[in-house]
This record gives sequence, C-alpha cells and structure tokens, in this order.
Amino acid sequence: MQFFSRMMLEGGRWMYPILILGGLATLGSLAGLVVALIKKSRAAHLGFGLGSLAAALVTLGLGWLGYTGNQSLIKAALANTTGQTRLALMLKGNAENAWNVSLSLWLSVLPLIGGVFLLVRGFMLKPSGEIQPQGRASLAVATLCGAAGLGLILAGLLDYLGYDDFFICFLVF
Repeated sequence: MQFFSRMMLEGGRWMYPILILGGLATLGSLAGLVVALIKKSRAAHLGFGLGSLAAALVTLGLGWLGYTGNQSLIKAALANTTGQTRLALMLKGNAENAWNVSLSLWLSVLPLIGGVFLLVRGFMLKPSGEIQPQGRASLAVATLCGAAGLGLILAGLLDYLGYDDFFICFLVF
C-alpha cells in the first residue's frame, strides 16, 4: 500500500484520472468479454472489442498527456536552477513523471488484450454466430495482434524492472 500511495503522490494530478478511467476500462472490458462470449453474436464481439480498444487508447493518451503536462512543469522549474541542483531536479522530476505512463500502461493491458481478442473473434464469426474456418488473413491478423501484445507486455516489464533507459526516448520531447 505504501508503494501505491508513493506512486500516486509522485505522479501528480494526472494519476487520479488515469486510475479512474483505467479501472473503468478494465472492468468494462471484462464485462464486455463475458457478455460477448455469452451472446455469441458478431455485433456484440465487434462492439465490445472496439469499445475496449477505445477505452485503452484513451487511458494511454491520458497517461501521455499527464507526462507531457508534468514535463512542462519540470522545464519551468529547471529554468531557475543551475549546476548540480539542476541535474538532481531533472533526474528526480523525470523519475516521478514516469509514473503517469507506467500506470496508464499497466491499466490498459487487459482492455487491449480483451479488445483485440474480441475483434479477432468477431471477424472470425459468421453473422449467424458460427465460427468460420480460419484463412491466411485471420492468421496474419492474429499473429500481428499477438506480437503487438507481446511488445506491450515487454515494454511494461522493462518499466516495472525500473530501467531508467526506458524513458530516455520521452526526454527528447
């Protein structure tokens, strides 16, 4: 619990909207997954899949917005410092600012996986609800979606392990 409260405190004002929206996206994705699998209708699969993906992308976008918003605050604070203080403030500010992206990444994993699963399954269903034989296009889409999911999991794992190099690409902006 102490880790969570420290993360929320260091992340700044954007952490609560990310937490609320990401939590709702995760719960909505799980509920949509259950409803779509029970109904076995193509429209339910595609609708809930697109909804889950949209909620996950909004959660990721809110994390990025929080990151860039806090980055401007860090740059404003750096304008008034020099030397070692400037370096220490920059490192601490960027370490605290990384929590926005981190939380949005972790809260968007389940909606992304659920949404992709529902979309792929929805495209494989016939309008009558039966699963049609898989062709090359379905296999390619499933492979690309699996690779994207694996990449997201690896990015989250790198972030979780605390490699500072993970956020160096964000320092350019």
